[in-house]
Amino acid sequence: MADPVHKTLLVLDIEKFGPRQHIEQAEAQRVMYGFLEQVLAKAEIEQTSARVEDRGDGVFVVLDADVAKAKLIRSILTELPTALYDYNRLASDTAKIRMRAAVHAGDVEITSRGVLGTPAIEVFRLLNSKKLYAQLEESGELLVFAVSEAVHHDVILHDFSGIRADHFHPINADDKEPRVAGWVYATTPAESAAPAPRATPTPRPQAPAPQPPAPTSGNFFSGSGNITFHGDNIAGNKTVNHE
Repeated sequence: MADPVHKTLLVLDIEKFGPRQHIEQAEAQRVMYGFLEQVLAKAEIEQTSARVEDRGDGVFVVLDADVAKAKLIRSILTELPTALYDYNRLASDTAKIRMRAAVHAGDVEITSRGVLGTPAIEVFRLLNSKKLYAQLEESGELLVFAVSEAVHHDVILHDFSGIRADHFHPINADDKEPRVAGWVYATTPAESAAPAPRATPTPRPQAPAPQPPAPTSGNFFSGSGNITFHGDNIAGNKTVNHE
């Protein structure tokens, strides 16, 4: 058994690949590999630095440790959405393509049969999480892209040119245990997802109704009717009973 070595892991997947007819699957796969070549070329990644494993409806790419992850992520964010848009403009409805993508990094063992190691498992769990599927379905975007917690810490948080940290939202690939934490890219910043509600102005309190002035001294009454009086001042037309 060989010792594990550090690699960057990229996975791509085509949405709703299974229901397509054979000729449509072949075309979608051809287009996906063309997109991958564009992404790697833009990131200045040599073919000799990339090990590519076909997954039918997707592709698993293992990149050498000296590959700049920032360049790779910047290329995914710029090249892939543009390539998807340009292709879909001319494609029939059954040939249109939307994709999920994920990037992780860690130590894995490269064997003659494939790649072994926890990072290889985690990147696929992130790619296939229900939350990533849901975001692709609900957002209407052509691409949904996620990175692992490790890549977010090492690359995204540093806000490199072309990589907006505030556009990444935290998610958990919670379909299985242990949970795999990640961050998914969105076209709007995280803090701008919902505007703050406008404050309702508080109504000004009404002034109390004016009260009649209090008498300055004694007991003073005015009006008509019968009253009983204890005091010394009376005004008005009254009937007075002395007790």
